[in-house]
Amino acid sequence: MKINIIIQGDCIEGMKGMEENSIDTIITDPPYGLSFMGKSWDYDVPTVETWKECLRVLKPGGTALIFAGSRTQHRMAVNIEDAGFILKDCIMFLYGSGFPKATDISKQLDKMNGRDEDLRKELAKYLRESINKKGITLKDLRLKLNHKMKGGGLIPHWITEKSQPTVPTKEDWLIMKDYLNLDDVWDWFIDRTEAEREVIGKHKAPAKEIYQSGELSKDLNITLPASAQAKLWNGWKSHGLKPAYEPILVCVKPNDGTYANNAIKWGVSGLNIDGGRIGMIDREEYEKKQKSFSNSKSTKGYGEFEASNPATRINPQGRFPANIILDEEAGKMLDEQSGERIFGNKNGGYSYKGKKYKVDGFIKDNAPQALSNYGDKGGASRFFYTAKASKSERGKSNVHPTVKPLSLMEYLCTLTKTPTGGIVLDPFGGSGTTGMACKKTGRDYILIEKEEEYCEIAEKRIKELPIPLF
Repeated sequence: MKINIIIQGDCIEGMKGMEENSIDTIITDPPYGLSFMGKSWDYDVPTVETWKECLRVLKPGGTALIFAGSRTQHRMAVNIEDAGFILKDCIMFLYGSGFPKATDISKQLDKMNGRDEDLRKELAKYLRESINKKGITLKDLRLKLNHKMKGGGLIPHWITEKSQPTVPTKEDWLIMKDYLNLDDVWDWFIDRTEAEREVIGKHKAPAKEIYQSGELSKDLNITLPASAQAKLWNGWKSHGLKPAYEPILVCVKPNDGTYANNAIKWGVSGLNIDGGRIGMIDREEYEKKQKSFSNSKSTKGYGEFEASNPATRINPQGRFPANIILDEEAGKMLDEQSGERIFGNKNGGYSYKGKKYKVDGFIKDNAPQALSNYGDKGGASRFFYTAKASKSERGKSNVHPTVKPLSLMEYLCTLTKTPTGGIVLDPFGGSGTTGMACKKTGRDYILIEKEEEYCEIAEKRIKELPIPLF
């Protein structure tokens, strides 16, 4: 089997060419089923058939780390379980840099400007019937209108009765009248103009939002509601809370016997817990700081530091991997709320410069900080940090809309690494971040990606990444 390659094509067909029980780990960021930015490939979550092929090629006891969307993770999990995987846990990737994507109800009302909702639905029904009578597809109509929605998404929501009560613009209506041989009876409804909203300023759209063209989003107008109904509903939006997490489903193919038997027979078993510990520091550096602190007169009453004391025994490997991962902003927010943990004497306090501090496990009243027995200061530092993928990390030519941070994928590759490395499969390779992470952590990889454009981007990104020295 060829390794360290990118296969262009459908992931199911790509996996059918692989041997059964040949892959050690699956790490992938599949479609979430949200039709993100109108992308046709994100129309639904992967099918049970897809995950059955993943299960077939994965070795018994192998781990699959599968990203999911907060709204559709249940659909992803059900399909994965129905394919035969066992769901062991869910890692939560928390970040503070998300922004809400919601429809402004007040603006919708001003766009309707008194249009009757029942009539809007009648118009939607009339348009659908006209499209079917003409025997054309929605894609044909979108091309005819030269509409801005790219990537295979449907034309605007005036074609549906279910949501977002909008109507065609006058320009679109005139094109459709000619193309679909529409009646003039709806002209009055289309001619009802939007209520004009007063522009009172500008605000920048989130700088990290990147559209298909690769350009940053434009500055947006700040407006005041115009119609009476819009003023009443000003400040109300659709159910679009600020996104602040992505779940990573931790799934395994059932073991062949015990974990020990599986390790011997298949060379894969469990997780690389010690290799994935957080906050590792140099033992010599830690012991030096510990000795200096213990010998200081100002620390009288702090407590014993001997390594033989179980309460303060050093573990320079760091803290155990947790099922929470934070970006830097989320980590700072957590530290500000919780304080930074320290450890003191058996009475739960310590003295510093003649003052006694009752800390209850947390720093208070500007008390001096001290290293914990894990070589960190506690707080959010007990979790893994990773920033969201920056513009520089993406590269100038990477237009993929859902790039994951390289440091996060490196961590996941390390956590699932076998003693001999192991092959990682990503059946939804995207722009190649999983392959880059494998290269940096000394693991072999196989990526499958349907879109030729993304395959080319992935190949370039992996090739340009320096080979690490192990």
